[in-house]
Amino acid sequence: MLTKPISRSSDAEFQNWTRSDSADETLLATRESIRIRAARPDDRERLLDHLQHLSPESLRSRFFATKGDFTEQLGQLAGADFVNVVVLLATAQSAGDEQVKGFAAYTLLEPSFSVAELAVTVADADHHHGIGSLLLEHLIRIARVAGIAVLEATVLSQNRAALAVLAHHGFRAESYEDPNVVHFKKNLADLVAEREPSE
Repeated sequence: MLTKPISRSSDAEFQNWTRSDSADETLLATRESIRIRAARPDDRERLLDHLQHLSPESLRSRFFATKGDFTEQLGQLAGADFVNVVVLLATAQSAGDEQVKGFAAYTLLEPSFSVAELAVTVADADHHHGIGSLLLEHLIRIARVAGIAVLEATVLSQNRAALAVLAHHGFRAESYEDPNVVHFKKNLADLVAEREPSE
């Protein structure tokens, strides 16, 4: 876990910390143990299995369309560089391997590293267990360390669970031209990167 703030000017140090950082969590709703960790290239098949088992409704909530080909998404998720793109997985042990329960990612929108767009996806069977909230908490923590000033998220207006989680974590809903989507922002500029207690 992080024991000191990492300078955003040191990409290599930030990459190494983020890729090696992980946390074991217990879901309050089910008492299940999950691990929040960085995505790796060898997670490609795990991510594909996760995406292929999402319901059409969940796919539409995540991608704004029901998708059949995940080639582009898998490349981005499993090949994250942890400078411009950060991807976290929530996994649980299943039959000797890890099963992806959900993932969260942010992508930098500006070369100045000041604005990033995030998205969170959770397996249908694990909705309302707190996984999305845990992923969001960890992603926000990393964004603060990275020196990101603003996190943005765009969700469908019918996705009440996502709307509630974002609002709970301090994201502000803003007016949007399309009535079917809601654009959220969270200002991190005045927040100091969090310190984790030494283990």
